[in-house]
Amino acid sequence: SRQGPPSRLLGAPACCHGHKGAMAAEEQPKMPKRHPTVASLEFADEKRRREQIERRPSQDDTTFDLNVQRWFNERNEETRKLALAFVPWVLQESFFVGGMSAKGTAKENSSLREGPIVIHRGSGAVVFVEASGFERLTEVLQSKDNGAELLSRCLRGYFTPLISLINEYRGDVVKFSGDAIWAYFPQVDDAAHPKFRGVVPPHGSYGLKDLGPMPTAVLRACACCIELNKKMNNFRVHETCPGIEEEVFFKLKTFLGSGMVNILRLGGEVPPKGEGPRLEYVMAGAPIEQIGKGLGVAKEGEIVVSREAWAFVKECVKEKEDRQVQGRSDVHLLQSMDDNLYTFPTIKHAAIENDNRTEKQFRLSELPLIKMYMAAAVFKQIEYGTMEYLNEMRQVSMIFVVAPKLDVLSEEGAQTAQNLVRSVQRATYQHEGLVNKVLIDDKGMRFLIVFGLPPLVHTDDPTRAVLLCFDLVEVFKQTSPNLVGKFGVTSGRSYCGMCGSKERMEYTVLGDCVDLAAKLSLKAADMAILCDEATKNHSSTELIFNALAPMPRLDKGGNLRSSEGIPNFQPVKKAQKKDVGLCANKVIRFPWHDAPFAGGHASSGSAPGGKNDNMRKTSDLCSIKAWEGIVQVQEMLGGSFDKKTFAQEQIIDLSAPEQGKPPEGSPFERGGIVLIEGPTGMGKLELAEHLVIA
Repeated sequence: SRQGPPSRLLGAPACCHGHKGAMAAEEQPKMPKRHPTVASLEFADEKRRREQIERRPSQDDTTFDLNVQRWFNERNEETRKLALAFVPWVLQESFFVGGMSAKGTAKENSSLREGPIVIHRGSGAVVFVEASGFERLTEVLQSKDNGAELLSRCLRGYFTPLISLINEYRGDVVKFSGDAIWAYFPQVDDAAHPKFRGVVPPHGSYGLKDLGPMPTAVLRACACCIELNKKMNNFRVHETCPGIEEEVFFKLKTFLGSGMVNILRLGGEVPPKGEGPRLEYVMAGAPIEQIGKGLGVAKEGEIVVSREAWAFVKECVKEKEDRQVQGRSDVHLLQSMDDNLYTFPTIKHAAIENDNRTEKQFRLSELPLIKMYMAAAVFKQIEYGTMEYLNEMRQVSMIFVVAPKLDVLSEEGAQTAQNLVRSVQRATYQHEGLVNKVLIDDKGMRFLIVFGLPPLVHTDDPTRAVLLCFDLVEVFKQTSPNLVGKFGVTSGRSYCGMCGSKERMEYTVLGDCVDLAAKLSLKAADMAILCDEATKNHSSTELIFNALAPMPRLDKGGNLRSSEGIPNFQPVKKAQKKDVGLCANKVIRFPWHDAPFAGGHASSGSAPGGKNDNMRKTSDLCSIKAWEGIVQVQEMLGGSFDKKTFAQEQIIDLSAPEQGKPPEGSPFERGGIVLIEGPTGMGKLELAEHLVIA
C-alpha cells in the first residue's frame, strides 16, 4: 500500500497502525532532522491560524459592522453640517491657515488657550444691519402659549433670505447682536486663484478693468446693502408667520465701513456641565469705529457709508440726492448702483462663481473644534436632532457688561482682552452662569451673561447675577488698572433659542430684558452696577437695593415710548455679621439666618432661652419620622430625633462632659466631613442645623 504523507508531529510512525508497509523500514527515505524548537514554532503557527479562522466573523457579522459604521458616519456628517452654521467662514479659514488644534486632548486644549489670540488679520468691508420692530414682536408673542414657536418661526423667516443674500455676495455673517447682524466682506484676490478663468473681471462687468481686491469687496458690500434694503426693508412679519394677528414690520438701517479687520479668539475655560473649553471670538478694526460714528445719522430704510469705504466705490455708485447729512463730511448716504457700469446680477454672479470658501471648510475631523464655539446644551440637541426644543420662553436673569476703554488692536490690548475674557468666564462658571455672547462694537467690548439657561437653573438666579457683578468688578481691577466695567442686571421672561437660518445661526436671548440690561449698563457709572425692579424683588436679603431716579422709556430712535419711567436700583452688599458660628453668648448662629435663600426673610433672632423661626422650621421638619433625610442623619448620630433639642436655643458648654457616643463607623466617631446634597427645597439647611446642634 502507498505510504501517506509524513506526519508534522516529530517522531510519529510512518503508518497509522505502527507496522511496516509494502516498503521495508530500511528502504524508506530518511527525513532531515529538524530542531525541536523549529517544529514547536510550526505547530504554534498552525494552531494560531486555526484559532483565527474560528474567530473570523461571519459574512452577516461583517455586514452588520459595516452598516453600523455607515450609520454613525451619516449621523456625524449631519451633525457637522448643522453645527457649521454656528461657525463663520473666517474662523474656518483661519484654522487651515493658522493650524488651530482640533482634537480636544488636554494638551491641545491648553494650546488653544495659550495659542495665538489674533487668528485673522485682513482688510475688507464690514456691514451692520439693524432692524426695528423686534421689541414690538416680542411684546406681542411673550404672552402666547406658543410664543417661542411663533417667534422662532418669525426669526427664521426674516433671517433666512437676509443671510442667503449676504452669502451670495460672498459676505460672512460674523456676529448676531440681538436683532442686528455684523457681516464681513473680506478682500480676496480672485484673479490669483487657479480656477479663475480671466474672461470676466471679479466685479462681474465684462469689458471693464479689474478694480482690485479691496474695491471689489466694498463694491460687493454696497450692492448687497442696496438689494437688502429693497427686499427686506418693511419686512411684513405677520404675512410670513401665520398666528400673528397684529401687523408687525421690520424696518432696516444699514451701515458700511472698510479697512483693516482683526478676528480674535478668546477664552478657553471649561463651563459647568461642559466637556471641553469654551471659545469666544470677536471682530475688531477700523470699520467698526466708522460704523459707530454713523449710527446716529441713518433713518429707516437708509444706507450710511463711511468716508473711507466711499473712496473705493465713488465711481461705481450713486449718492442719495434728496437728503444730505448736514455738517458731516465723514459719511455718505448710498442711493443705488451706477447701472451703466455695474448691476446686481453681474456682481452677484461673479461673486458666486469665484467663491472658493468651501475649500477651507471644517471637515468631520474638526468636529471637536466646532463644539468649542457653542454651548454644550446646544451641541447635544444638534446631535440628537432635536434643535427645535431649544426654542422656548424662559425665566432668566442676565448681565450686560461693557468695557468701553479696551483697545484690542494692539498686541498688549489683545492679551488684555484674552485675560479679561478668561477671568470673566471663570467667575461666571463659579456662579453657574453662562457667557452667551462676547462682541465688540462702537461702545467697546460687551458681554452678555445669562443665568437660567439649560442645563443650569437655580431659584436664586437673580441673586447669583448681582453677586457675580461684584466679583466682576474685582476681575476688572485685577486684569488691568486701566480697565473700566459697567454692569446692568435684569430678570424676566425672555425668548431663549435659535436666531438665524440653516446657513448661519446662533443661540441667543431676545426680549425687553436684554434691551433694558444693555441700557442699564450704558447708564451705569464706571465700576457701578444697576438693576431693574424684577431683580430687586427676587433677590435674597443679603443684598440692599438703593432706588435711583427712573430712566425714561425710549425706543431705538431715541423717541419717548411712555411717560412712565423705568425704575432702577443700585445694589449694595449687606455687611456680613461677625457673630456666625459659636457666638459670644454661647449659642450657634448659622449664616443663612441673616441671608436666607430664594428671597426669604432674615430671622430676628432671640435671646438665649427663646425660640426663633429657624428653630421652629427645623423642629417641625425633622420630627417627620418617615423622612429619608432625618433617618440617614439619625443613623450617623445614633438614637432618635428629640423635639426638646429645639424647644429653645441651646447654650453650648464646651467644658461639659460628652453625652453618649456616636455609632461605630459614623463620621462623628473619629471626625470627618458630611456632605448634604439634594434638590432645592428638600430641607438641606434644616438637616445641617440638626447635625450641628444635636
